[in-house]
Amino acid sequence: MDSAEQAAAETVASEAPAAASAPPAAPASASMSGDQADGLRELFGNGAPRTLALACALDADDTVWLGQGVAQILRREGTKTLLIDEVRLADRRAFPKLAYRTKYDLGQVMENLVPIEKAIVDAEENLKFACAIRLRKSHELRRAKHPNVLERLAAAGIDIDVMIIATQDPSHEGFGFFADEIDVIVVATPEQTSLVRALELIRSMSAQDPDRVVPVLMVGKEEAECQEAFERLQQASDSLLGIGLEDLGWVAARPTIDPLPARARKNPTSLILPSGLFKKLANLARGLGR
Repeated sequence: MDSAEQAAAETVASEAPAAASAPPAAPASASMSGDQADGLRELFGNGAPRTLALACALDADDTVWLGQGVAQILRREGTKTLLIDEVRLADRRAFPKLAYRTKYDLGQVMENLVPIEKAIVDAEENLKFACAIRLRKSHELRRAKHPNVLERLAAAGIDIDVMIIATQDPSHEGFGFFADEIDVIVVATPEQTSLVRALELIRSMSAQDPDRVVPVLMVGKEEAECQEAFERLQQASDSLLGIGLEDLGWVAARPTIDPLPARARKNPTSLILPSGLFKKLANLARGLGR
């Protein structure tokens, strides 16, 4: 754990104020210009798709499962959904493979190696799927090129209402290749490991947009526990980063059995994710429930 992470952990644990820490350098916040917005409206119509990133301070398997659950709720209710999976296969345990078989990665699309139609899978009714595990590397190698994913979808005539991205790192520079405007919700648990990771996610996002208010949804066994954890996270975010948080409430969920003591865990404990969590996030993805 580096010095910034140590400070974050101490602040979250103790609720004691800490000196503000300057955020690391990061790309400018993705914001859509008037011309870009007009262009998307011309391609998609007035109902331009919404892009929602689920920034999960959870383990890799829960992050994958959360994205799939939200996408299933949306598509069953008639929302044309594109689910993008960018969680590395090496980080997974329960989901060692992608939910749907794909031949190409969106990283290859952004390198202009294949058209976007070849990377998008018609998974189920109202549900399309794409893999973006390679996209970050494509950007690091300076091979990724604009236009972004949303603009390429429009140009190809691929109609969607919402794009869902399940991620553990919404701040990497390659993330800007998904869309010009991305809504982000942080999902965390009251567990110390998760809160420290959530603060790191918030710190990364604050570097992109210091004035943003970050929405946070807590997932845990009891409401009082989740509320207390949110308040600790809010104080840590305010004292370390000067970033305000929006309380999206909590959803009940039980942890799976973990044989390791809390201090020995490097990753948050896996959860038994309930359908209520998927429904709440699906409502947010549609622009409801705020």
